[in-house]
Amino acid sequence: MHGLARDMAIWISIETRFFCQAGTSVSVIPQKLQKSLTRTSFMNCNITRIPSQLFRCSSMTVLLLQGNPLEKIPDNLFREVRALRVLNLSGTLIKSLPSTLLHLVQLRAFLVRDCCYLEKLPLFGDLCELQMLDLSGTRLRELPWKRGEPRAAIDELLSLQKLSVLHLRLDSANCLTLESDWLKRLRKFNIRISPRNCHSNFLPTQHEEKRVILRGVDLMTGGLEGLFCNASALDLVNCGGMDNLSEVVVRHKLHGLSGLKSLTISSCDWITTILEGIVPKRGCLGMLKTLEVVDCRRLENQLISFSFLRQLKNLEEIKVGECRRIKRLIAGSASNSELPKLKTIEMWDMVNLKGVCTRTVHLPVLERIGVSNCSLLVKLPITAYNAAAIKEIRGELEWWNNIAWQDYEIKSLVQRRFQACAVSTSLGKEERAEEPETPERSCCKLKKVGSLLLGNPEEKLMLFQSNVNTFEKEMDNLPDQRKRLKHELELADRNDKIATKQYKLGRKVGEILKEVERLQKAGSFHASMVISNHQASTTRHIPGP
Repeated sequence: MHGLARDMAIWISIETRFFCQAGTSVSVIPQKLQKSLTRTSFMNCNITRIPSQLFRCSSMTVLLLQGNPLEKIPDNLFREVRALRVLNLSGTLIKSLPSTLLHLVQLRAFLVRDCCYLEKLPLFGDLCELQMLDLSGTRLRELPWKRGEPRAAIDELLSLQKLSVLHLRLDSANCLTLESDWLKRLRKFNIRISPRNCHSNFLPTQHEEKRVILRGVDLMTGGLEGLFCNASALDLVNCGGMDNLSEVVVRHKLHGLSGLKSLTISSCDWITTILEGIVPKRGCLGMLKTLEVVDCRRLENQLISFSFLRQLKNLEEIKVGECRRIKRLIAGSASNSELPKLKTIEMWDMVNLKGVCTRTVHLPVLERIGVSNCSLLVKLPITAYNAAAIKEIRGELEWWNNIAWQDYEIKSLVQRRFQACAVSTSLGKEERAEEPETPERSCCKLKKVGSLLLGNPEEKLMLFQSNVNTFEKEMDNLPDQRKRLKHELELADRNDKIATKQYKLGRKVGEILKEVERLQKAGSFHASMVISNHQASTTRHIPGP
């Protein structure tokens, strides 16, 4: 920003009692600030230390310190700013917070997101005005509770009557037997439960209002019913406890997960079926819009049975990948069935997949199809009734050329919608939105890079051998490619010669025709002259009277 414009902006902020030093190189907060200031921002600076006392800041209501290499909060700080309503310490290096946090009785929003070293918090039950609590991306794996009173942690949360937004990560579900009514009161929540020894680089890309993420959790564990009933998005990563997800869905206490909008299942090797069996009542999964299943190796035959198909009237997206035993996504029956809102189907690394659905399943508004590494899939759910709705088809060119069509007119209609892409095993993953960067994700990325650089030599050798084999195949194909190109050049040369001869012949024919026309004109003139001469000679020999 230009210096004059920046000075003007600072002056305006001071006039409105808002002091902003965001994005500057300041390393220490001034000990004395103007008494009239109510909102202060030092986010994304280089602050490493906060003075133990901030004089004349009793009226400050907003303090933004996120994105600073700040390691410690002074004990006396919160005594000086008791009127704070918003405190954002996200992305700092703090390890703990002083007990004087309880002095902020007017605090509405408390954010310590991505504080990757934060391990302890004081009890916050006295913060009765708290509405937003974000503890995600920290080392906190349990709620603060008094020694000898494990239930106190839950009571602390339940006592926050005005809390409406909660982001939390815990080690187990045992300490989170939350009542369903209390969760209903929350407007948004993101609760992740995973064991301490379970390191995950899995992060959902969507930001649903009420999301539950379970990793390495036994689904038969008690205390999960309240989460399941109130979640609008459910992510199951490497979970166990049962081989049929339908057992969870149709459980009486869960009411058929009628409010669930997004269901993601990843790396659950225990699961053999997703949605099969008898549906006990109407409304089961009635709001589900997105179904994503990735890397479930024991999953086989089909993804959705006909009994569940009738319930998924709002399903809009199906994404399935790396499930090598599955043969068909959607099953039908003798009678016609329909997914009236399904718009997107993505499939990748499905070597045994032979079909998307039976002919009896109608997809009237299908718009997008993505396929990668599904060589046996030769039929697409495209008919004369929905071909006009197709907007995009992505896949390898070789796969597209092997598709079997019921009607050639259908292929000609959707041909222009096809986009060829390179052979890839991560089509579905590439489509996902960019995930937010966090310290944990950065560490995972560094570990991956390290494993690539210092990995197993045998794996490197196998990878190198694979590249060599690919190169050798390409070299073997070169003679054929040369022959084909040579043949095409010969044909082109032959066609050029024929065209040249035809052109020359045409010119000669034109010249001959002109000559014939000239001769005809000359011949007619000569004939008329002969006739005239003959008439003249005849007249000359007529005897007189």
